[in-house]
Amino acid sequence: MTDHKHARVGSEQLDPQYDDASLLEKPEPVPESEPKMALWAALRRWPRVSWYALALTSTILLWGFDNVLVGSVSAMPVFQENYGEKVNDQWIIPANWLSIWNFCGPAGAMSGAIIAGWLGDKIGRRWMLASATILSAAAVVVFIASDTPANLEGRRGLFVLGKILSGLGIGAITTTVQTYMSETVPSQLRGSIMAAFPIFQLIGQISGSIIIQVMMERPGRDSYRITFATMWAFSIIPLISSLIIPESPAWLLRKGKTDQAVKAHGKLEANKKFPGAHLASFARLQTTIARDGHQATDPESKVGYLACFKGTNLRRTGIVVFANILPEMFGLTLMGSANYYLQCVGVDHSTSNLFMIIGIALGLVANISTFWILSKFGRRRLILVTLIPAGLLWLSIGVVGTIQKEGQFVYWYTPVTMMVIIFTLGTGAWPASYVVASETSTLRLRAKTSGIGWFVSGGVSAGMGSGLPYVYSPDAANLRAQTTYVVAGFTAVALVISFFFVPEMKGRTALEIDRMFEMGLPARGFRHWGGGDVPLVKRSGTGYERIRSLGGEA
Repeated sequence: MTDHKHARVGSEQLDPQYDDASLLEKPEPVPESEPKMALWAALRRWPRVSWYALALTSTILLWGFDNVLVGSVSAMPVFQENYGEKVNDQWIIPANWLSIWNFCGPAGAMSGAIIAGWLGDKIGRRWMLASATILSAAAVVVFIASDTPANLEGRRGLFVLGKILSGLGIGAITTTVQTYMSETVPSQLRGSIMAAFPIFQLIGQISGSIIIQVMMERPGRDSYRITFATMWAFSIIPLISSLIIPESPAWLLRKGKTDQAVKAHGKLEANKKFPGAHLASFARLQTTIARDGHQATDPESKVGYLACFKGTNLRRTGIVVFANILPEMFGLTLMGSANYYLQCVGVDHSTSNLFMIIGIALGLVANISTFWILSKFGRRRLILVTLIPAGLLWLSIGVVGTIQKEGQFVYWYTPVTMMVIIFTLGTGAWPASYVVASETSTLRLRAKTSGIGWFVSGGVSAGMGSGLPYVYSPDAANLRAQTTYVVAGFTAVALVISFFFVPEMKGRTALEIDRMFEMGLPARGFRHWGGGDVPLVKRSGTGYERIRSLGGEA
């Protein structure tokens, strides 16, 4: 055996335990797939991963709270008096300022996502999460102080700054959390664990809505100041999570910190009831990292965002981007502003906030059910079968709003139908979109691809958030319930794209997904692929070279 401390593949450093001379003489393939098992069995096999993932996804509470902040706080009478103006003896937030506020949060998230994708690869997932949390906490200070300027424009402008800073932090947090979980969660748990994204998002939304409901009739500025201050509680959760989770083993391996990667992987997967089982998954992770790095045209340290648009990565990045914007296409932006939107339709402010809470609760129940649903059914199927009824229901609201622009029937049909839509999408397309976004890209480019996905998502969310108020606001187009024609159209487009471009990756490891994309399988062909051996590498005079490719010799 050649005397060496560590073996290297490209710029990757492999653990000596798996760098054996026997690979040169009689290479044994590392199994691409992981053993199939039921959800409960997988939770028993990987309890530590499950608990760490639960702690990490709880950071999404902050994102959920922020999603309802503008739409719900804008419905508070005292806030309208301090930040709005009177139209026909009624206090409202002008459509242009509502659009600006709705734009600034996603715009900040766009920058936060790109920064996290780049900086997270430099400093690691834990430090990136902690830094983003501190920024989010600082944004709360700006929100609370935003009503101190004497002039109206100053108060509105300071609120804009708070939304930008909050968006920066949230964009970085969501990108980092998704990247970390996609690198550490086994394929048997990936669907169910990623379903926690919308669950905690909804818990954050319902928490915010309840707080606003309690504070709605409270006199004075404390009504919304206390609402802003509660965001600090949600900011503490990501900070604590960054301190307790181990660093991503995949990131450590790419940085050549093999010993630390072994320890981190053991903290995540070691289980006394299954001795030695985590070693096989670590070997698979090393093979994936080595193979990915060997195929790269640049060293890891020089890989930039352009690599996400080269070769097969272009297709994979496109799917990640679509999966990230899918919630915006099927109407999540409008549902997030349901409180104010329903008031524009004609529902009184107390009832509109009550429906907001009911809708969030229904969405929460639906998403909780996907812990089991996503372990049984494929992501592609769930997306398709739930987008169809959702699109038809959005269309029906528009039709009713056309027939009866004002009246008790449209005032009740609109919110009730939105409740049904939330529940329907919560059992399929909504949680499935996060799973698809997390598992499609290569491990080497996962942070950057996630950053791109969240960047585009932020842009689409900003466009929707700033554009829709001009459609339904009383001082703009004032289309009220007919606004849903727009959402129905986007949902139809999302259905077509999903059918032709979103593949089925349920139960597939990163190695298997890499292989299927390399082979150029069509989206509808992923589910039927039978698998095969992993291309292996052997040591040569200049490092390592491939000795087996897709079914043949290199």
